[in-house]
Amino acid sequence: EALLARGADLFAGKCAICHGDAGGGDGVSARLYQPRPRDLRKGIYHYVTTWDGTPTDSDLFDLLTRGMPGTAMPSWAHLGETDRWALVHFSKSLADRALVVPPSKPPGLEEGDGGEGVIALPPAPANTRMSRERGAGLFEKNCAPCHGPRGRANGPNAGPMVDAAGRPTPVRDLSQGVFKGSSTPENLYRRIVGGIPGTPMPAFPQLIGEEAWDLAHFLPTLIGSKPILAAAEMASVPGSAGTPPSAIDIQNPEHCRPCHAVVVEEWEESMHSHSHQDHDLIYGGVWEMRRREEGAEVVRNCDRCHTPAVGGSSEPMARFGVSCAACHHARSTARTEDRLGRDALVWAGGDTLLGPHDVDPDPSLFHGTGAAPPHMKEPPRLCEVCHDGLINSAGVVICSTGPEARESPTEESCTDCHMPRVQGPNGAVGRREDHASHEFLGPHRAWYQGDSAFLGSGIEMASRLEGHSLVVCLLNTAGHSFPTGLPGRRAVVEAIGYDAKGRKTWRNWTRNPVQESPKSIMGIGFVDAEGKWVMSDHAVAVGIDTRLEAASEREMTYRVPPRVRSVRVRLVFHLLWARYIVRKTGLGGLPELRPAVIKESWAYREPARGEGQELVP
Repeated sequence: EALLARGADLFAGKCAICHGDAGGGDGVSARLYQPRPRDLRKGIYHYVTTWDGTPTDSDLFDLLTRGMPGTAMPSWAHLGETDRWALVHFSKSLADRALVVPPSKPPGLEEGDGGEGVIALPPAPANTRMSRERGAGLFEKNCAPCHGPRGRANGPNAGPMVDAAGRPTPVRDLSQGVFKGSSTPENLYRRIVGGIPGTPMPAFPQLIGEEAWDLAHFLPTLIGSKPILAAAEMASVPGSAGTPPSAIDIQNPEHCRPCHAVVVEEWEESMHSHSHQDHDLIYGGVWEMRRREEGAEVVRNCDRCHTPAVGGSSEPMARFGVSCAACHHARSTARTEDRLGRDALVWAGGDTLLGPHDVDPDPSLFHGTGAAPPHMKEPPRLCEVCHDGLINSAGVVICSTGPEARESPTEESCTDCHMPRVQGPNGAVGRREDHASHEFLGPHRAWYQGDSAFLGSGIEMASRLEGHSLVVCLLNTAGHSFPTGLPGRRAVVEAIGYDAKGRKTWRNWTRNPVQESPKSIMGIGFVDAEGKWVMSDHAVAVGIDTRLEAASEREMTYRVPPRVRSVRVRLVFHLLWARYIVRKTGLGGLPELRPAVIKESWAYREPARGEGQELVP
């Protein structure tokens, strides 16, 4: 009874989130999984050592210990043996039928005469070339119709299939090397002769003995040079508290989604999620231009920040960009002048993931992951790994958000603005009333979500007409310069004047603000040794810097004609001067990044005597 009570407590805290309070496979996060969590009430398990799907106690204990590769079922090896046995006995108590394994009896030749009890293992022949060749013939005859001639799930019968519950069950791609029920020859033998209960995978009892062993010897050859992922994922894990299970793939955010769905969905909307896969005019254009000019090594330099956890050469994981592991697998930082991004991160090692909270009421709920190191409590140190002083080969600082923030008189941290607290837990297992938003609010939001409000949140703008002058006042309330970050960013004041009848009669510039109204531009420009304007990579000096420093204000005055009665003033943000990139790369087909209006104000002149109220658009 004490063991069952302990199992009930463990199940409620660790298993019910997926399997449901009563074990029906209907937990609050069950909808996030494919395949869905097991309905423990039915007492039918796929990967067991018996003929009819009834698990032995050892089957359940082994399953809890190793997890199930290819699914979200993690290893619970970090729990002590007593706790795992407690979960075994409580899980069995949830079944609608008694899970009693009868004595072993192989199936008979008559239809419907299935086997009972444990599938006996006859002596295994040597795993020789001849054995594997015989297995290849057996595979072609018995398995290829579904699994395909090379095990890639593309056989003629590999159409849509469902399990006993009516849920989709695709044919396993054996070439991937993921064997849910373990890749040992013994387990492969049992899958062959006993099938997988509750799924379309049939039993082949006629192969009992040497033929089944031959086939078990052949199956791993379908993987070729790839490692058997199941063997790596299901390796035994030390049972000490705080040791993370190797079954968790920390590089793939999909493995974080079941418990942290809210923050994963937020992250998917962020530039961090798109940082590597979206080759738009920013990353794609600059990446292509640098690749052409300086070769593949520069591409590697790009991926230090654009996909720091794995690197651009580690496809397909690189498509996740700045993923969960990029921050939560880092134990500390080692930022120096020539070390940034991935090179400046000190990784925790293994599968350890680190969070921002000192103490959790149940650390084992998170599979033994650790508490936050200092760098997580002082977010600028982590942010500055990529968003700090980027220096080109000539020693020119071309990106200085970190130093700007450190010198700012404001007290806000990076996360105060870019990761604000939002209401609600961070996912299915969250217990806190709020969490830090993982949308990573920034300038790209104006293009990815069509929301320019954040861009304008750090700037205040006002305008007024005084006599024949338009006065525009700007105040930078952000904790860094405006604009900041990559030097291609520009903010431009656009002013259009209207007469008393609402007709456009004046603009502060018409075609090129650089030539017509340089005071209207906020940005930074670079020059080469001859004083010519160049891309920041080739610069030897800063040619001009008209950005607004943190907590600074600027007043711009424009001469306007007397007939102007009202002026619409807009502050327009350019993420990149796209025409320059197109001209340098010829990549005109990349997604266009139109300027975003982030602030707007109106200035009015008092009507002349007898003129009446002026008309405005």
